[in-house]
Amino acid sequence: MPVLNPQGMLDACGDLEMVRRYECVVSHRYYQTRVARDLFGAWCVIAVWGGMGSRRGQLRTLPQTDRVACLAALDAIEKRRLQRGYVRVSPLPYAV
Repeated sequence: MPVLNPQGMLDACGDLEMVRRYECVVSHRYYQTRVARDLFGAWCVIAVWGGMGSRRGQLRTLPQTDRVACLAALDAIEKRRLQRGYVRVSPLPYAV
C-alpha cells in the first residue's frame, strides 16, 4: 500500500522521504532537495533550484550509496545554503 508523507506526497521508497526547501529573500531564489530512489532502486539526492516566480530552473541528481549517505549529503547542502544566506522553510507539496 502506498505511503503518504506529512505533506501528502506519495513516497515511492516505502517510508517518509526527506524534503528540504531553502529560500533567499534577497536574491529571490530557492533551493529544494529530497531523498529518493531511482528506477534501479539506488539511493539519490535530487536537488532543484532557480528563481522564485520564474519558470526557469535546474535539476541535478546526486547518486549516493545508501540512505545514511543521502542524509549526510542533505546536511552538507543545508550547511552551504545557510552560509549563503538562505533560510529553511517548509517544502511545497507540489515541488520536485
